[in-house]
Amino acid sequence: MPKKSKNKITSCSNGYLKAVANEAVYILEEYSLDAAKDGDYAVGFIDRLKACSCICQKEAKFRNIGKDIQSLKERVMDISRKRDTYGITHINNNAGEGPSCSEEMLKFRKEMSERDLENHLRNLLKERKYLVVVDDLWHQEAWESLKRALPDNNNGSRVILTTRKENVAERVDDKGGLLSYRKGLHEWQKAKTHLWQHMKNDCVEISHILSLSYNDLSSELKQCFLYIGIFQEDHVIDAEKLMHLWLAEGFIPRIREEHMEDIAENFLHELISRSLIQVAETFFDKIFACKIHDLLRDLAVQKSMEVNLFDIYDPRVNSVTPFRLRHAIHVQTETYLSLDLSKLKVRSILFFDMAFRILDHSKMSRICCTTFPHLYVLDLENIHFSGGDLHDAIGNLVHLKFLGLCNTNLFKLPPSIGKLKCLQTLEALILDSCSCELPPQVAQLTNLRHLVARYEVPVQVNRLKNLRTLKFIRCDQWKHTDASGLVNLQELGMEQIKKSYSLKSIGSLKSLTTLFLICIYGGTFPPLEPLSSCENLHRLWLSGKIEKPANLINLPKSITVLVLQST
Repeated sequence: MPKKSKNKITSCSNGYLKAVANEAVYILEEYSLDAAKDGDYAVGFIDRLKACSCICQKEAKFRNIGKDIQSLKERVMDISRKRDTYGITHINNNAGEGPSCSEEMLKFRKEMSERDLENHLRNLLKERKYLVVVDDLWHQEAWESLKRALPDNNNGSRVILTTRKENVAERVDDKGGLLSYRKGLHEWQKAKTHLWQHMKNDCVEISHILSLSYNDLSSELKQCFLYIGIFQEDHVIDAEKLMHLWLAEGFIPRIREEHMEDIAENFLHELISRSLIQVAETFFDKIFACKIHDLLRDLAVQKSMEVNLFDIYDPRVNSVTPFRLRHAIHVQTETYLSLDLSKLKVRSILFFDMAFRILDHSKMSRICCTTFPHLYVLDLENIHFSGGDLHDAIGNLVHLKFLGLCNTNLFKLPPSIGKLKCLQTLEALILDSCSCELPPQVAQLTNLRHLVARYEVPVQVNRLKNLRTLKFIRCDQWKHTDASGLVNLQELGMEQIKKSYSLKSIGSLKSLTTLFLICIYGGTFPPLEPLSSCENLHRLWLSGKIEKPANLINLPKSITVLVLQST
């Protein structure tokens, strides 16, 4: 079979297998959802009849689930038969990519060791003036081997190489590349214009070159890179939010003794070091925002469509692809919500449509109850809600892991939010820096890892043992709270602090690495002595008057970044 045809079949088989896997997860969740529903029935005659009716309906539902499982088994067997038919013995994301070593080359390399090859090339070049061009170097070791083979006789020989990996470039020459020798904005602009013109004239070749960077990624990094394509073109992406979304989508692997957030941050740095994404803004010694070049975003969208990772709603077509379980809505949200999507088992919805302003209760109820009951991710950033409150139906999204409510007009969250037992991230930074009232039921979110909300009434956060991020508190949260159980809390932010507040419990946060403390305008801090017990604190931001500045010398020795503002 020709290689190109076989690659196409392998790719299709891989995508089909993913679709079947998603279907299996859906069936399991459908069963667990029905099995977990309360079955409390009264003892009256009418109520018993209702109970019998309900049981019959459940039996019918479970029979349907049994049929779905049987259908799934048949599809898996069909995949197995097709693999045998087409001779596909191993499905690999990189199948057919890149040249394979020929038998002649292998034979040549057994005849000569790597050191023999280095010596042979060195002897050939010893008395000559040479120009060596190495394009797209990936590994430091490859450069070290090549360097040993290149004699330096001070006769004008030159080596030109390109790489997209920062550590390789630094190993070759720590003075940087072409632009490091150009002085001034005008020279940089000329280089950019010249390069951009060449790129536009040969888009196909550029796309191929960029694909090489993508193909070199691990499967986990590929998903994380592709996911960035779900954001709009030229969108500045909140780096923290991006990592929380990766977690919710299941892209971050669980590795023993490593926190998933640390792995996500390593992934972010890896994509930056490979020049696949760019740092847009840093804050407090951390990457605050990132962005992606238009050409790389085009690549991410193209590859995502090939593997059915997500779908960007196109109102011109007015439909979505059935096997793409993540939806991004950039325009015409109203039209999207009018579609019948209840049979698609959608996992994620991210709204980016700035023109869509009002989400009424009926639409919100339909999203939560009928159309999207299996959501993992729901990002409602920038959307305004009729009445300024979130519908109780949000509690039906029992699989939800990420809920984004930033820049909305929600000043109060409903008690039903306590039903979201799988929730990992809750972001509710309301418009105009206003406060949001959190119900006591927030303390029931035992899997919550990141709580980002300005709230003025204390919450029993001591019950949230998995919490790693808590900001921005606007109350005397720690006066009656034992924080010793928050063993995973690493980042804490407090605003509008008054002198009467107590910071005593903060001293028991032994894992705390980042702390923001901001006083009410013109205010003075309460005693800061408890901070001396935060033995792992690296970054500290203090904004407000300090009554005894001399006490600053007692701050933990672990601090590497200290900001003093309005002191």
